[in-house]
Amino acid sequence: MTVATDDSSTSNDFIAQLQEESKQWEREDRGVLSALKKLGGRALPGDDALIVARNIHAEFPRLKAALKAQNRTLGEFCQEADISSGEDYSRELHRLMLAPGADPTKVRPRKSASKYLRLIEAMSKALGESVSNFTEQMLRSTTLHRADEGDRSEVEMIQATLQRLVDKLDQEFGLHRTYLETAQAKARHAAKGGDCRWPQYEGSYRRSFYGDAKDDPENAARELAVAMDTRRAYWESPITKRFQTFENFTYGPTPSGCLQDDSFFHVPHCHLGNAAGLNEPLPVNATPQQMEAIKTSVRDETVRCLTQYGRAPKDDWDEVNERPVGQTSSMPNAAAQYHAWLIIYPSPDHSGVMPMIYIAVEEWGPIIVPLDAVTLSAMRRMYWVEDDQTVITWLDHIKRLLLNDAGSAILGNLRRTAPWLAHNPLLRMERQHSRDMDALKALYTSLGNDTPTTH
Repeated sequence: MTVATDDSSTSNDFIAQLQEESKQWEREDRGVLSALKKLGGRALPGDDALIVARNIHAEFPRLKAALKAQNRTLGEFCQEADISSGEDYSRELHRLMLAPGADPTKVRPRKSASKYLRLIEAMSKALGESVSNFTEQMLRSTTLHRADEGDRSEVEMIQATLQRLVDKLDQEFGLHRTYLETAQAKARHAAKGGDCRWPQYEGSYRRSFYGDAKDDPENAARELAVAMDTRRAYWESPITKRFQTFENFTYGPTPSGCLQDDSFFHVPHCHLGNAAGLNEPLPVNATPQQMEAIKTSVRDETVRCLTQYGRAPKDDWDEVNERPVGQTSSMPNAAAQYHAWLIIYPSPDHSGVMPMIYIAVEEWGPIIVPLDAVTLSAMRRMYWVEDDQTVITWLDHIKRLLLNDAGSAILGNLRRTAPWLAHNPLLRMERQHSRDMDALKALYTSLGNDTPTTH
């Protein structure tokens, strides 16, 4: 994906864009997790601490069961969560919970927002849940939970609505937990010498990323270390939030390192349309003449593609082989790779799942861009062509999809494809291995139970 710009104006355009995006960052993410973080070490307001402490107490049995399954002690958990550095973890944890009917004046729950934040983040990780979702549950009915009900800009409202839709499906299908399980399966598979790195390219191919010689032992060791690092299961390169501009995800080797074929589409997804307008963003300080020229270019390219290749790739599922079919392969001349998809994918900081854009076409790896407020702001400078050839912005296109029949098309397609995630190659291999082991054990047992015969 390249953008034709006048070299003399590129620097000024980029600075103007960063200034605009910085303003958007100041307003972005006014949900409960952000509100809790902003309090820092200050006290939770009013009776919020009592509400949070009761909610945490209700989840404590689940936490203990999860820690037992992970062979971790409560003391280790508290130390890792930085709740206590000594042997007083039980007393400190006791003061972050409140049982039903317990007298708050006797328990004296802590009020520090940072203490609850650390505990909530640690609990969500132990439970394998999205930290944003879990925080929302723990802060329900508090004043912080109502902090995101104020006025929002249009971009913020679209971003918040998309994220709420994703959170809804995460709760329904356990998507974040499945992604975590897949990352762990990848690490185990790599440790045993396996080559699969879904949703990224195979290890044997990825070794060339780390040096010129694909079969260099040092490159193989580097690749294996990355494959066994669950924090890098979905993003080959670390992402710094402040620099999450749209362009950072689209130029050069893209950060995810993911596949560009049908096999990627085990992830929940929904077709958004031809991506011609995303390939040609408007400069920040565009003149009216530039705006009209780019509108015309995007309209002509979109009409040409739709006329020549069709409106949408196939989005099929092979029931026999349990794999997606057609998403990038069903149009002549690889035209399907130029289409954009809404996907639900792990956030770069691994705290949960987010709505993102996926486009397969970039030669250095597919474009996967988180649909945060910065990206959505940038989409006001990217054009979409309606059925009647009216040109609107990509932001308006996404807004119309959300508002059309209460977003039923988006929700329906994401819900239809969400179960596919559990059939991704890594989890499918683990299930097949378990079935094979069960069959071998059964055979072994049956052979031992045979009645000896004499000849």
